[in-house]
Amino acid sequence: MNSIDMDQLVRLINELPGISERDKIKYLSIILLYYENKCAGRVFVHKTLGYTERKTRSSISKLVDKGFLHKTNYSVCISEQVSKTLQGLVINRYILGKQVLVSINSFPQEILENIKYKILRFRDYIVIHTMDPYSLEITGYTIRDKINIPGLPEELAIKYRKLIKDLIGNNSLFILWNHYRKYIYDSIALFSLYKVL
Repeated sequence: MNSIDMDQLVRLINELPGISERDKIKYLSIILLYYENKCAGRVFVHKTLGYTERKTRSSISKLVDKGFLHKTNYSVCISEQVSKTLQGLVINRYILGKQVLVSINSFPQEILENIKYKILRFRDYIVIHTMDPYSLEITGYTIRDKINIPGLPEELAIKYRKLIKDLIGNNSLFILWNHYRKYIYDSIALFSLYKVL
């Protein structure tokens, strides 16, 4: 499996419309939705992400104008270039009772080696952008079958490792969410990674 090209991901985030970090996260969430679904109509985007119809329409128009998306006769689709940029990005979601485990797979090992020193900043960015200090339970990463959960006492880490060991892949970043909004929180995680690296 290919790993995601972080330089390309950084370039994509830098080229997103909008000035504020909130805008970048909003546009990135729309792109992630299109990346997973390839094509979708405006109503589907509006209902899935919960943005207003007006915000959804204007956001999609800006992404089409910038070449991130393109219109077909019946819907809007992700551009081939953006799809290639995100190639290798795999986001898996698992419902564990009231929590959701999100595993973002296929990171280059050097990125994960780097994140271990910045995991608290990464977590802080997530909390700031979700505006909910209770939104996440744990953050961690895997390198070569080893599950790392920095900042967690070992007796708790063992419990979480047992819970998630069969669900997450090698070279992945994972978050156990208490409150989770599909695509929006995925984009917050990727944007937070972008900010700390």
